[in-house]
Amino acid sequence: MDKTLLTHAELLATGLTPDDITRLRRAGTLHRVCRGVYARHVPEDEEGRHLQLVAACARRHPSALVASHVSAAVIHGLPVRRGALGRASFIRPEGGHAGRSQATCIRALSLQEQEYTTVNGQLVTSLARTVADIARTEPQVWGVAAVDVALRRGIQREEIVAILDADPTRHGTWKARAVVEFGDARAESPLESISRFHMATLGLPAPELQVEFFDEQGDFVARSEFFWRDRSVVGECHGVSKYTTLVAEGSSAESVLRAQLARTARLRALGLHVVEWGWDVAQDQDALGAVLGPALVQGTGRSWPRAGAQAWCRPSSQ
Repeated sequence: MDKTLLTHAELLATGLTPDDITRLRRAGTLHRVCRGVYARHVPEDEEGRHLQLVAACARRHPSALVASHVSAAVIHGLPVRRGALGRASFIRPEGGHAGRSQATCIRALSLQEQEYTTVNGQLVTSLARTVADIARTEPQVWGVAAVDVALRRGIQREEIVAILDADPTRHGTWKARAVVEFGDARAESPLESISRFHMATLGLPAPELQVEFFDEQGDFVARSEFFWRDRSVVGECHGVSKYTTLVAEGSSAESVLRAQLARTARLRALGLHVVEWGWDVAQDQDALGAVLGPALVQGTGRSWPRAGAQAWCRPSSQ
């Protein structure tokens, strides 16, 4: 139970009146998380606010609710779209009514014992069940991002497929199977997953993932997210988190940028055409096509490595 949350009844029990509660809310020292549940502090980040909403809704409903879908994805640390965080999602497995309000979406669905667990005192669908539900109900691109993370954490593809097959007539199952099949454990970030999905929907050639490059002396140069060998093209996507992590580890922003520029220059020195993009482009299918399309259509006119070169590459061993 989240002790930072207080119900309306608990506030009255402290001696406050309804008018007091209204004044505290207007003053900004008390915040209504959902109907009848309040908090004195609200997290600054969207995921934190969503987790607070999940806990508040669980307090308000006396029956056993299992956090599911997007809410379970946040609890498990899966990537989710920002627009889905305004409502907490639950499954009521013991029967009863489903329902939707401004704060909650409650589904009446069955759950096998192995399909839910407890995280920090909150009942939540298992990682595999969560990914299956996300693949069914969320846009495909976010389903792929979730599947990639789950596979990278060791969930077996067959485990997710078995959950889908257990209820084959549920809406979205056909789409979910395609999403799970497309998933790839080699993706190291949601940015890579989203980029790869849009490459496929654009009809661009499928890249090799996580390829390591070495120079003519056998020294390691870089590991690329995407590589089109027959076009000598390397794709690099850069997210803010990558740089903030490096800065947090003791590097300055300037040194991180210098290292990135030097890395790109070394790749180009191998005869590779390097294409780079960030979050804004990755999430915009047309923009990604405009960035990658010309390079992949024109390429460099030859496969890599160029004739006579001793530089080489290999799939990353992770």
